[in-house]
Amino acid sequence: MVRQISFRHFSDQLYCSGAQQQWCVLPGDAARGASGSHPGECLWHKPDSTAVLHEDMLASSRPRWTRDRWDPAAAGVNVDLRRFDPADAAACLRGKHVMILGESTTRDLYGAFADVAGLRANIRGCMNSGGRAKPICHRTVASADNETRVSFQFLSSSNASREMEVTRSLVGYGAPAAVFAYCMAYDWLNTVPPSDQPEARAPPSDAMGAACLQNIDANILSAAPGTPLFLLGPTYPPGWVEPYENRTRPGSRMGRLFQAIERPFGISCERKPDGDFKVVSARGVRGPIDRYNVVGHRKRDMIHPYDNAHTPTGHRTVTIVAIGHALNVLALLKSPGGLSLVKRKVKRLVWMGGTYWDPHVEWNWGACGGPSNENATKCGAYSKLSQLTSDALSRWPVEVPTVFVSFDIGFWVRVGGVLKTGAPVNSPCRQAFVDFCGVTGGSGGMPDWCNARGRNAWDLIAVLIAVRGTGPPGYHRLMPGGNAFDAATGLNTWRDEPHKAQWGHFQLWGGGAEAAAAAESASATRGINGVQHSRSVGAAAPALVGAASGVGLGVLAILLIRRFCTIYRKGHAEEGQEERSPPQRLSSKTGGERFVRKMSTSTKARADLRARESGGLLAPNVRRSDADEGVEVCS
Repeated sequence: MVRQISFRHFSDQLYCSGAQQQWCVLPGDAARGASGSHPGECLWHKPDSTAVLHEDMLASSRPRWTRDRWDPAAAGVNVDLRRFDPADAAACLRGKHVMILGESTTRDLYGAFADVAGLRANIRGCMNSGGRAKPICHRTVASADNETRVSFQFLSSSNASREMEVTRSLVGYGAPAAVFAYCMAYDWLNTVPPSDQPEARAPPSDAMGAACLQNIDANILSAAPGTPLFLLGPTYPPGWVEPYENRTRPGSRMGRLFQAIERPFGISCERKPDGDFKVVSARGVRGPIDRYNVVGHRKRDMIHPYDNAHTPTGHRTVTIVAIGHALNVLALLKSPGGLSLVKRKVKRLVWMGGTYWDPHVEWNWGACGGPSNENATKCGAYSKLSQLTSDALSRWPVEVPTVFVSFDIGFWVRVGGVLKTGAPVNSPCRQAFVDFCGVTGGSGGMPDWCNARGRNAWDLIAVLIAVRGTGPPGYHRLMPGGNAFDAATGLNTWRDEPHKAQWGHFQLWGGGAEAAAAAESASATRGINGVQHSRSVGAAAPALVGAASGVGLGVLAILLIRRFCTIYRKGHAEEGQEERSPPQRLSSKTGGERFVRKMSTSTKARADLRARESGGLLAPNVRRSDADEGVEVCS
């Protein structure tokens, strides 16, 4: 078994190997005698999924760099690097003010960070130029309710009076929940002279880091003591600062730039007995977060990283949709390496099956019932289904979130009837409903399964959730709890209960026609996730059982959010120890979140609900309510 590495261990090693050696040395490399790889090459993979080698980073290969992907899992690094989709990131940042300070590459990172949180930041033309006649550039983007803010300030010298005034004004928006600072300010570059100049032999200068810290201390920490401060490590500077090949020379300018920032902030890198690095912070500064080894010289203009340096695609990018019986899920989990693959790659399982309100043997999970059910013999080989379902539920790893869509939900939601008047007669989708239902102008079919509003939407709801999320605020939410499945009878029992794992049954609150129309309008004008995207969801869907969910997130932005939204997830082992596995479930009891539509028992309420649903398909969106999942979404 490959030992899982804590995020902090991974992050410290990535940063310190760059700061100390100007190489990428991964956790465990030193113990194995591995010397590491060049910055911008480790953990990167070519479009054919093979590892990027040094020869792949020659100038002649530059056109391919935009298609490379950063993927620790594919490199065999078992690190707890959670992927944040826009809904998770927005929930983590909700009600908070985050400040990002730095130069032009940090400005780009601010844009990526805001994108991950579902905000649209304007980063164009934001530079400090033209001397004192031009204002200090700063930007702030806020959510529609003005509760969430992300601010950026361009730092040139950091402690100039004009820059410090801007910092104070940004704090005036509200005490920041976190500050990310990039302190390699070019106005102080002359204090760290090139290694081939005599001045390089003079005692080292800390002016660059000290100026940055002066601004932060005077204008942020004095106003909001205890604000988490995250230090962003340097990226490799342009070639005119120092040639790339000089970076590993003793006393290189790159190495002294790291030190000029680390010393004032009380940051140092210590070597542990196993050869790995650990960041030590005398002032309680978080990080630093690596930007050197991740980016290397993957830069579109020799300064700013290529866009795909903001797009990790390998870790937990797959959402599996389990529709029908559990055979495929169980086969995956029992296959060689299948369980490990699921833990590394799968973001969420959306599982259609079971019941919530009306306890009965649901066909997809139990067919006619288990061995103790008197009806089991009526289904022949299907009498084995309940045991297969139980095996799949019990084998599914607890660390991969599960959302259950029960029989009750699809029973109340009908789709397809609207196609009778809302789709052309040559529509294949319309024809599918004609052939199946025989209620939209065709004949034959299975009308017992349909009515004028179409077919029950069990399958489609599960797919919709997997691809587009849980819907607009107030209309859907995820309810935490657990499923207990009895293989002997084929019955499942749902229990509503809070828990810290990310399981649940999806709950659909009756937002009515107005909410559906509003969501449909928002989806049409703003795109999936409320953000315009250039590619469709699932366009490059990894194929296990179901569909891909979400879009690529920034390598650097996800590292920022990961560090801000807790460095350690609760239950992590202490540094240097192997992580303990979560407690095992007994039998086939499994946690999850249930998908439920809030109902009234009155006949009138049910009639109103049916009337509201007569439009057919649920309107897609992915923003979730504050009560989503009932778990720590920031972990």
